[in-house]
Amino acid sequence: MFQFCYNPEGGSVDKRPNLRAVAARAGVSVATASRALNTGRPVASATRERVLAAVKELGYAVDARSWRPRPMVGVIVPVMRHQVIAEIVAGVEEATSDAGRYCVCAVSHADPDRELAQLAAFVNDDRIGSVILAGGFQLTADYARRFMRITREFRDRGKPLVLSGRATTMERDLDVPGVVVLDYDNVGGASAAVGLLASRGHRTIALVRGPTGNTTSDARSAGYREALDHFGLPFDGGLVRTGDREASHGHAATISLLAERADVTAIFAESDELAMGVLQAAHSIGRPVPDTLSVVGFDDQHNAGYLVPALTTVHMPFAELGRRAARIALGEEAVRPGGARLLIGTHLIMRSSVASPGRR
Repeated sequence: MFQFCYNPEGGSVDKRPNLRAVAARAGVSVATASRALNTGRPVASATRERVLAAVKELGYAVDARSWRPRPMVGVIVPVMRHQVIAEIVAGVEEATSDAGRYCVCAVSHADPDRELAQLAAFVNDDRIGSVILAGGFQLTADYARRFMRITREFRDRGKPLVLSGRATTMERDLDVPGVVVLDYDNVGGASAAVGLLASRGHRTIALVRGPTGNTTSDARSAGYREALDHFGLPFDGGLVRTGDREASHGHAATISLLAERADVTAIFAESDELAMGVLQAAHSIGRPVPDTLSVVGFDDQHNAGYLVPALTTVHMPFAELGRRAARIALGEEAVRPGGARLLIGTHLIMRSSVASPGRR
């Protein structure tokens, strides 16, 4: 059921030299020092020699009789192949490794029943000291009811539960004491993206979004409407295309939009994945971007700057989101007693996919 992401050596908490001190003396990370002392793990011979010299200098030793494994941080994610989730998990691993702790990851494959079963397993596993639940999800009444029951178990057992990257629109339905919600500002980021288009003179701005009920898509769609209101632009449901959060939907949605609405001059795709499909569709039907159509994405994936044209998008600090979630789960960052709702800011990355309308 569980896939280990990483398992660094836990350090001693008394005044004797610990693995962190050995790593510092050798000029390596705690993880590298752990590998160097485990002859079954690959490490450069020169590095191993430095670590062994530091062990000798400091008099470091592990007392197997007194050593006990420290509680692990459990992470539950919907997928591993998506760059956004991979960066969040990498941030969690970095922070837990820095703390000399274990990190274990379970993948739900976006199945709500599987996710809830994994939560139940983690809360009943004494080896797990805290849990991070990452990524957007489909919010239903049944999920909310079952989720609240499980999170009360976390509270009763004194296990921290951090929701990382789950849009705060869920607050209306999942307000559970003791749960920390750490999210990026989906609404504000989307509002800034659409506001950029409106400020450039676009008045017919379409939205390509994920499924209704997906917390991330719902929050970003709320930001779209917020920007329209701010600029005095009417909301037109005919300009919205809803579907899977995949490039294939972005492509199909753009083809249908531009066939039905020749007046569309800009598209806000609420993820870079969707924006990739939008760009490909525009190219295939002879609507050059940005000369005849402006496009803005959301996420700032690694390849966004290498698309043609380079994609203007909203930057998301995914790795920092993971690091901060881990610090909260480990008790290294204080939060308001009884739970908290925290937002990490976003900002626009200006590239080449936006221009003023009227160039066609």
